Amino acid sequence: MGLQHVVGHTSLQTLSLIGTSVTDTGLKKIEKLTQLTVLTVGGTGTTEASFDTIVKLSELSLLHLGPTLSSNAGLARLAALPKLSKLIFGHSDRLTDDGLEHLVKCQRLKEVSFEETKVTEAGVKKLAAARPDMKITWDGKVIGPKKQ
Repeated sequence: MGLQHVVGHTSLQTLSLIGTSVTDTGLKKIEKLTQLTVLTVGGTGTTEASFDTIVKLSELSLLHLGPTLSSNAGLARLAALPKLSKLIFGHSDRLTDDGLEHLVKCQRLKEVSFEETKVTEAGVKKLAAARPDMKITWDGKVIGPKKQ
């Protein structure tokens, strides 16, 4: 059945695709969900090619990405999401400190979480210095936001 039964609900605001067999091709179908504000994708057959679809979802405010989409290259694409305020990454050895510089450009991003990634405390501190308004959680630890 795939996502066929979902795409007709254009007013849908939340979609969770955890542990599904959706692929990059299948995920393209959600481009029609123009009111989507929350998207979770994890344990699927998606790759970084799915960012072509994700960045078209201009209403997204919360994005939760599992291992196949958690990478430094993926972070670079997220600045295109104008309303993204919370970002959660999990279980990826392809997400490192090198990718964190891309998050500085995501001006509306106020909260980010990294669980079981290669992001280090040094990388988090560097991000926190560049974005003191951001709450950053990584492997159970929290830094920021700094009060003004």
